[in-house]
Amino acid sequence: MQEVERLGGRVYDGMQALSAGMQGRQVNVVYSEAAARMKPQQARIFVLATGGLLGGGFQAEYTGRARESVFDLPLSSPVDRSAWFQDRFLAAQGHPIFQAGPALARDFRPLDGEGQPVYENLFLVGGALGNCDPIHERSLEGLALATGYVVGNQISK
Repeated sequence: MQEVERLGGRVYDGMQALSAGMQGRQVNVVYSEAAARMKPQQARIFVLATGGLLGGGFQAEYTGRARESVFDLPLSSPVDRSAWFQDRFLAAQGHPIFQAGPALARDFRPLDGEGQPVYENLFLVGGALGNCDPIHERSLEGLALATGYVVGNQISK
């Protein structure tokens, strides 16, 4: 955290991100909770580290729609809710809903349906990534540290 701040960045730990403002393919503000109001956080680059379904970063609706909760990014997840879970609670392969996540470019930017970055200045790390189940794989902190390191190096250049 000290290195991020030394380079001019800020880390807000424990503040829930609620929504975002975008202009074209650029995120220009993220709103977080602050007492009885929403506080705007402006930056040149944003790193989304809200976690997946269990961490509150994703929301699953009774209709079968699953979405990322701040930017409303589409998730790759089974559309049929009956396919979200295995028959056994402790199934060896885990549950498909916990592998949901946005499609990502090699540089960790979320992609749209045509394979283009949804936002040029938004990167995802940790449990917000799809196609993995960090709790089931027991890689939660390792995934967060490794992807945070890669994205941090990438955006500091």
